[in-house]
Amino acid sequence: MDAAQEHYRASAEIYRRLHNPLKTAHTLRHAADIYRERSTRDESERLYVEALEIYRDHPGTPPLDLGNAIRGYALLKEDTGDRAQALALWREVNDLYELAGIAESRRRIGLLSGE
Repeated sequence: MDAAQEHYRASAEIYRRLHNPLKTAHTLRHAADIYRERSTRDESERLYVEALEIYRDHPGTPPLDLGNAIRGYALLKEDTGDRAQALALWREVNDLYELAGIAESRRRIGLLSGE
């Protein structure tokens, strides 16, 4: 995991220097996922926030890429006990995932809201 973490961070920096925002956001999101899985929450949050800022600012962001980044951030918020923020994020990702036929967000919304 250490090597993967470093490779994703290095890749993000290369894409950043190449002025490729969508590839930068994609690799930042994967790095954030690894940090989340390793319970390095502060760094994970920082990377998710940066990836989401890039995705939200770019008009060509694929909805599924945005949804996947939001999903990771929602899982992080669940892990930290911030149920209200996690629920808001899952609701946001739900619309994006429904376009792609992915049902995970509906299940998470039900669990977090008691529905």
